Amino acid sequence: LILTNHLHRYAAAVVAKGDTAWRERWGDAVLHLYRDIANPQADALYPAHRHKDFFVGHSWASGLFPSVSGRNQESSSESVNAYYGAALLGEALGDDRLRDFGRLLLATEIRSVWKYWQVESDAIYPSVFADGRVVTNVWSTKVDALTWFGSNVEFRFGIQILPVTPISEELLRRSWLTLAADKWATASSTCTEQWRAFLLMAEALIDTEMAEKAWEAATKLTLFDNGNSKTNTLHFLATRGPPLP
Repeated sequence: LILTNHLHRYAAAVVAKGDTAWRERWGDAVLHLYRDIANPQADALYPAHRHKDFFVGHSWASGLFPSVSGRNQESSSESVNAYYGAALLGEALGDDRLRDFGRLLLATEIRSVWKYWQVESDAIYPSVFADGRVVTNVWSTKVDALTWFGSNVEFRFGIQILPVTPISEELLRRSWLTLAADKWATASSTCTEQWRAFLLMAEALIDTEMAEKAWEAATKLTLFDNGNSKTNTLHFLATRGPPLP
């Protein structure tokens, strides 16, 4: 689908920061990929913010395809990591404009995720819908409680958690996770290991007791999703300090 999910990229900054040879060879090419979604300069090649809608505050992942419900975005956490990656890439490359523009896109995206995807007690949605505690897909004219690939509880919450990176601690608020974990409690013990790893990492942000239980459970996992690993999972769990409010 043309232009769909162009913003779902977030790993290049890590390589650029740690591998000088790679950065010198591929830095310009990677910048083209990022300027497609976060372009801090006026030029004829790319728009300033292809997916970002500053009126509503969040991005639309959908590209150029017709839908009676308008534009949509499912994985809010991937969009957050896209702009987190843009800010980090700007820092790794010494590009202050990209870094600062990425930070602007990141901050507004996170605030919108708190408003529209993470459903708390002050929800803007009717109670019959808000009781599910998560929106899986925000459209121009509606919201969904189902993902593109299924209605499992671990799908609905997991797609708003992955990938788990340092910015996850800011994105996933303790107040929301406390409510959400009650909804996925049963699913966490019955779902596939790949999805369980994401739920465990989110649970670790609630409090130290939950983090200890999550660590114990995660050490027994053998399967991990693409873009995640046992190393990433255990490192995240082992480095949780006092939870953010």
